Amino acid sequence: MKERIWGLDLGTTSIGFAVVDHDSQEQSGQIIKMGVRIFPEGVTEKELEPRNRRRREKRLMRRQLRRRKLRRVELTKRMAEVGLLPKFESEEWKDLMNTDPYQIRSDAFERKLDEHEVGRALYHLIQRRGFKSLRKSLEEVSGEGADETGMVKESIAQMRDEMGGKTLGQHLNQKSKKRGNYLGRQMVEDEFDRLW
Repeated sequence: MKERIWGLDLGTTSIGFAVVDHDSQEQSGQIIKMGVRIFPEGVTEKELEPRNRRRREKRLMRRQLRRRKLRRVELTKRMAEVGLLPKFESEEWKDLMNTDPYQIRSDAFERKLDEHEVGRALYHLIQRRGFKSLRKSLEEVSGEGADETGMVKESIAQMRDEMGGKTLGQHLNQKSKKRGNYLGRQMVEDEFDRLW
């Protein structure tokens, strides 16, 4: 008894096919038709990168920004519930967010802050919390046995030396250029602990 078998081979840049009449009693077969359809690879000619890569990266960036914004909004609402910040998007909230957070973070160790100032300082710390790698071991994070090479590590070590015994907020409040510095997560955590 003859049966017709259709075979497909799906590749990344081709589709192969074969049509075979197979006789199971005689254990023989005959190829009726076979072929392959080759199409161009889904990459750009110059960079040899996937054509949808740029679109995918933009979509991921939009998703990250949207999630980050939602986290900030939720955090603000929770902090407002416990009295650390005014109601989200109120005039008092806008005025507080327009104050210099570095000045508030520096003042925290010289005078007692009111609840909203504490909330503003904590909110700013959360926004600028520094880099923390999940790949490093605990020894490397603490600095014991860590290889102090590389631009980022050198910059963090230099800032740590400049700070002396001050907190990160006190140090950055004195600098004219506050952005563009590499911060260690431990600096932020130390300031958070002292501020809290």
